[in-house]
Amino acid sequence: MLLAGSEMMSSSIEWALTELLRHPEAMAEVKTEISKVVGPNSMFEESDIENLPYMQAVIKESLRLHPPLPFLIPRETIQDTKFMGYDIPKGTQVLVNAWALGRDPECWDDPMSFKPERFLGSKIDVKGQHYGLIPFSAGRECVLACL
Repeated sequence: MLLAGSEMMSSSIEWALTELLRHPEAMAEVKTEISKVVGPNSMFEESDIENLPYMQAVIKESLRLHPPLPFLIPRETIQDTKFMGYDIPKGTQVLVNAWALGRDPECWDDPMSFKPERFLGSKIDVKGQHYGLIPFSAGRECVLACL
């Protein structure tokens, strides 16, 4: 479990860095923001994160485009359900496609573009409350639900 979690984290970091390399203007903005908030001679602290909205937006945008797992933890229906015209019997396993949700034009304007600005001033987080951005699942089984 520990190794799987570290692999997902390293993969997420790689994708965020890849997007920053592909978008040097975003990298410059993150660098400027960190320099202003943390300063050139200080150590980065966890408490600094709340004062780095653009960096948070870059991370959210990277997770939107590149979720750690394309399919979330399977769920099971607890009763017969009808969803979008489909009959889903009780006990059916359902997979949520986080990869497709992050690219859904009904949830996101210009979904294939890397635009961290879409998250600035937004209440959308990665804790599973906004179903267009659920890279870590949602509800009781959300990895971040306890944070």
